[in-house]
Amino acid sequence: MIGRFQEVQRIASILNVNLFRIIEEDTVVDGQPLRAGTAVTAHIGMIHVDEELFKRHTVFDPERFLREEGLDKKLIPFGIGKRACLGESLAKAELFLVLGNLLLDYNLEPIDSIPSMKTVTPFALLKRPPSFRIRFVAVK
Repeated sequence: MIGRFQEVQRIASILNVNLFRIIEEDTVVDGQPLRAGTAVTAHIGMIHVDEELFKRHTVFDPERFLREEGLDKKLIPFGIGKRACLGESLAKAELFLVLGNLLLDYNLEPIDSIPSMKTVTPFALLKRPPSFRIRFVAVK
């Protein structure tokens, strides 16, 4: 069950960027010159789709967290360091309770075709999933 929560957090990482910073002096980042006064940010959501860390990242695969030791340490849906979300522990507890109870009581089935894992806005400030319809089927 834990792998499922981690995989949901990896795919549904909502806020993809960190706070913006202003560069104080001219610099070069990966060969790209940047002038002083330029606003920059880290797109932390890109870690969750890095093919080297998360093989076949477009596939929902909760077992990846059971197969690969330490992979959970590379999952950062709430940010890292000083700028990590202050409500991370509460959000994780709520996710566990709500999603856990849903998965225990219901099977989720697509009404139409199974949606792709490709997000509509992969490089935006907020990740927006594609629209699709599901049905909740009670577990007996």
